[in-house]
Amino acid sequence: MMKISQSMAFYGVLFCLVMSVYSLFSTIHNMWQVAPPRLVLLLLVTGCFVTACIGIMKKTTRWGRMQSWMTFFIAPLLGAALLLSLVFTSVFPFEKEYIASLTSPEGTHQIDVYATDGGATTLKGIMAELNGPLWFTKRIFIEHDGTHDLVTQWEGEDLFVINGEMIQLPTADGWF
Repeated sequence: MMKISQSMAFYGVLFCLVMSVYSLFSTIHNMWQVAPPRLVLLLLVTGCFVTACIGIMKKTTRWGRMQSWMTFFIAPLLGAALLLSLVFTSVFPFEKEYIASLTSPEGTHQIDVYATDGGATTLKGIMAELNGPLWFTKRIFIEHDGTHDLVTQWEGEDLFVINGEMIQLPTADGWF
């Protein structure tokens, strides 16, 4: 039983590490956000760390002890990074205020539109996110022009115009 929990803790920490790096990458490059929220990752890393601490004290195989030690060193670093990102976003919030939810004519796409305000560092603007399956979202439009003016129009099932800019959405069978 201990051997299984050590492996689960090790692979759980690796999963959290991969999801955290992908979340950062997808935020920078406006790709699909498929990672769970940071708080969920932080809780998973904490559980893996506790399991690794228990695994270090038990007499198991050499591979099991090595997994526990690697988890023991990776989990606090990853947990600190996730906690720092949670604190940073709570202290310096990127405020987005919900404006509207727009659904395509046939109902295959749903777009949430937000008014953004980064405080003194950025102008006011508009941001649109395409909702995917589960909690997945993708930022498809962002405009910082100092206003919250919004003009939208559907040109078809997969073509959307927002403030004069045409956006081609993925087809229903091509989410990714």
